[in-house]
Amino acid sequence: MKVWLDDQAVRDPEGWVVVRTADEAIALLIAGGVEAISLDHDLGDIRYEPYPREVTGMDVVRWMVSNNTFPKVVNVHSLSPRAKAMVADLVKAAPDGVKVRMWRYDAGGAVAKDLEKLITQQDYDGPQRS
Repeated sequence: MKVWLDDQAVRDPEGWVVVRTADEAIALLIAGGVEAISLDHDLGDIRYEPYPREVTGMDVVRWMVSNNTFPKVVNVHSLSPRAKAMVADLVKAAPDGVKVRMWRYDAGGAVAKDLEKLITQQDYDGPQRS
């Protein structure tokens, strides 16, 4: 299964299980069978109990690191300045063989036509760990 975490439906790719919250993404990781996950940072998920804070894609990264649970491919597709920190944490903690990638949308915010190729290609030149 390939999991796409993003709060904006306009960016949903075909062939991916789409989730809108960090909790949903973590639940799928717990259930198992996730081969690839692509994470947005800003999810618009504001929690008010017990303390107000935004729950983001970084919370999924922290969960993966804390539980040593990583799909074969972990992609960060966020425009947030925090995307680099997500990738850095993943690269530091992911075991050998886990591909960690980052890509950004073009100026129009469109999803790449061939997302599968983009996040799994061997000759990708962005931040990564293969």
